[in-house]
Amino acid sequence: AIELFNTRFGDIVPQAVAYCASPADVAAALRFARANGLELRARNGRHSYAGYSTCEGLIIDVTDMDAVEVSADATSARIGAGALVIDVYTALAARGVTIPSGTCASIGITGVTLGGGQGETSRAFGLTCDALTEVEVVTADGQVLVASPTQHPDLFWACQGGGGGNFGIVTRLTFRTFPISSVTVFSVVWPWSDAASVVDGWQRWLPTLPDELFTGLALLTSEGGVAASPFLEAAGTFIGDEAGLDAVLAPLLSVGTPSSVTKTPQTWTESFNGDAGCSTKTLEQCHPTYWNPPGELPQNTWKAKSLYVGEPIPAAGIEVLIEGIDRRQADPIQPTAAPEFGTGGVGFDSYGGAINRVPKDATAFVHRDSLFHIQFFAYWYPGAPTALVDDNLQWIADYFDAVAPYGNGESYQNYIDPDLPGWLDAYYGSNLPRLREIKRAYDPEDVFRFRQSIPPAEAPPTPPTPPPAPAPTPVAAPPRFTG
Repeated sequence: AIELFNTRFGDIVPQAVAYCASPADVAAALRFARANGLELRARNGRHSYAGYSTCEGLIIDVTDMDAVEVSADATSARIGAGALVIDVYTALAARGVTIPSGTCASIGITGVTLGGGQGETSRAFGLTCDALTEVEVVTADGQVLVASPTQHPDLFWACQGGGGGNFGIVTRLTFRTFPISSVTVFSVVWPWSDAASVVDGWQRWLPTLPDELFTGLALLTSEGGVAASPFLEAAGTFIGDEAGLDAVLAPLLSVGTPSSVTKTPQTWTESFNGDAGCSTKTLEQCHPTYWNPPGELPQNTWKAKSLYVGEPIPAAGIEVLIEGIDRRQADPIQPTAAPEFGTGGVGFDSYGGAINRVPKDATAFVHRDSLFHIQFFAYWYPGAPTALVDDNLQWIADYFDAVAPYGNGESYQNYIDPDLPGWLDAYYGSNLPRLREIKRAYDPEDVFRFRQSIPPAEAPPTPPTPPPAPAPTPVAAPPRFTG
């Protein structure tokens, strides 16, 4: 009941976990926590990058509310806040539709939505929060509110990218859906010696892409330690057939000398299962409850950071990117035989398309003018010695600091990072003042508070009582005239 996806936060032990089956349960748990002065957290997927889905007080867990209901015409879906992305994708695919969302099977649909939600179909369909049409929320005072563009519109707006855990506890979400049947997935691998030309070519290729194509670029350390070369790959998903992909992909294939190119037509179900690491398993085996013995979650030990890029990175910045990977590949302290425990690198995700056509203030998600997003990450094995952990943390901190001048100063709130300076502005930018006002309106006592929660706006000062007006000076009546 207390385990999280990231083992770094496994030593945090709550006093209790309340498994809620209804909004009334959530309201009761919330009242109990407030009456007893307990720290509280809402929990769905247990994937918070900073461990914010746990605390030493009361965990309000919504995973029992996980129903996925599709409308008769399959144009909308009502989803319980406890559903996992793999459950949502699977249920919707059975009706020939989907919503844009993430790629990790065991993340919760609520968390990914509240922070934005980027994935393989986002350039075509927008972010997860863009597909949201209604949300049911238990607020700090125990009310169960339904927020939409016409009911509590400010609260609805804040739930479209304002970050999880800030404004209330979500119990149900409604989305508009998008038809999808088949896609073509691709992978292009180059030798590491092509890294500079590939990074430059990939980023300059992005503005030419149709909405139907999402692409990522990975620069990773590889198994073998100092004797090996890092790994360089562009991959992605095209909502269309292989012939259509060929025309779009041609400019990228002219960069460097690819060592392998694969293009695979797939059903949408095959594609999202492949992203989730489930391509060789049955759907039942893909569910995270199957991966490990009962009561355990699939876990990793890692640290990540995040950066948005608005303009192509110049040659000097590309050199910094490559040098950081080379430095880690050559680090003798890192594991050499188990890449899942020693991997470090960066992953780029393409923006543009439907993501960037939404105005910055139309939702709380402000990152609408980015060319791409970079995630920095480092993995190590559970129980690693302090020296290895410190080495990983120092590497990722130094690497991020070196690359950050080439970004636009923004970071992704779903990849929340306790070490990020100026995080409120980096996550919310020009939308922060409105978010703080909404926080004050719906949570004035800051009940939903954690290390990186949005603080409520300060109440305007009470104007001083004006002094009493002086009594008017009597005025003599004018003379009367007769005659």
